[in-house]
Amino acid sequence: MEKYAYKATNLIAEAFEEQGVKFYVVTRPDHEQILAGFSVECGPNITIRFITTDGRNDVRVRVFGLVNSTPKSKRLRLLEACNTLNNNVRFIKFTLNDDGDISVEYDFSRDTPDDALGAVALDMLGTVAQAISLEYQTFMKALYSEEDLAAQGPSLIQRLQELRDMMGNDDDGDEEDDDLEVFDASDDTTPA
Repeated sequence: MEKYAYKATNLIAEAFEEQGVKFYVVTRPDHEQILAGFSVECGPNITIRFITTDGRNDVRVRVFGLVNSTPKSKRLRLLEACNTLNNNVRFIKFTLNDDGDISVEYDFSRDTPDDALGAVALDMLGTVAQAISLEYQTFMKALYSEEDLAAQGPSLIQRLQELRDMMGNDDDGDEEDDDLEVFDASDDTTPA
């Protein structure tokens, strides 16, 4: 028996329940939203919304108000931060609106198969949470310093691997993962 009006909402909710993800569903006449949250270290509590508006699988993933009501004098710096992150982080997009609010966006393909929708939602939940957790500092740097936002530090992939190593998540018994090579796409050579 379906709990919710839209198929995509049911498929995502089922996947979240199976994985023990805490969530809440908001039902409106024209859409449904699955809300799941996490906390950014030394930052805000974040709510990720999976928004469904019809019977297709083109779910919208949104984080509204990552940073809110920024002064007009800082918006050019925040736009620079958004552009820097949009160049460095794959799949999701950081946006700045006219009110000075920063949001995060991702859109599922409407052709996402039913049997993959829950897994894609779980993957995007993790991707968005990790990207925000690792990159939130860029917005704080934009607001409170004059430092170069595009300064080259470790890449997102390198930081995620360091985080994985720190958390000890490398004990899955899969030796194939141990040979993962990271290379700079701007380099002329590719790993053999």
